[in-house]
Amino acid sequence: MDKSSNKIKGIFYIAVASIAFGIMPILAKLAYKGGANPINTLALRFTFASIILFIYIKTKKLSLRVSKEQIKLILFMGVIGYSMTSILLFIAYNYIDVGIAGM
Repeated sequence: MDKSSNKIKGIFYIAVASIAFGIMPILAKLAYKGGANPINTLALRFTFASIILFIYIKTKKLSLRVSKEQIKLILFMGVIGYSMTSILLFIAYNYIDVGIAGM
């Protein structure tokens, strides 16, 4: 693949990710109106994401092997960098406008 097609792919992926990130708080607020709360919303979100990632990994025949050192870093990143951030952000949606929370 040449450099320009990689750039186009990168732009496409970031555009789709940005749209999904922008839609996420709207869907969360709709879920809350239907009786959901931040914790069960995120639990379902993580569950569906895990299923999709598992299918992707199996389809692409990617290895899941990681070293003990990598496991420590991945756990830290998952707990602090992703789970805590997501939980606090979704809780914030209950208290302030989603546009402000996402800044």
